[in-house]
Amino acid sequence: MNTLATAFVGIIPVPVPFPMGHLSAACDLLLDISCPVAKGHTINYELNIFMEPSVMLLNTRANVEFRIVDQDNQPLICIDVPFHIVPANSTMLAEN
Repeated sequence: MNTLATAFVGIIPVPVPFPMGHLSAACDLLLDISCPVAKGHTINYELNIFMEPSVMLLNTRANVEFRIVDQDNQPLICIDVPFHIVPANSTMLAEN
């Protein structure tokens, strides 16, 4: 399974692929279960993304569509998440 992400930015949303890097390996982000996951099982998936301050555009608002796809690139789940980039506080920076 792989995680794909696309950000939709702007007043007329323009799709922009969001690089997931090592986070694209969805099986590595499953909690208390491993791949392959049998049909009917409930899974917990945790995704934490840290963005380098140099690539962030403060006060940017967009929606990001996260998709977990199977080996044939067929979607297993799709989640559309609104986000707003704000300055990190000192606690957030210390955690990363």
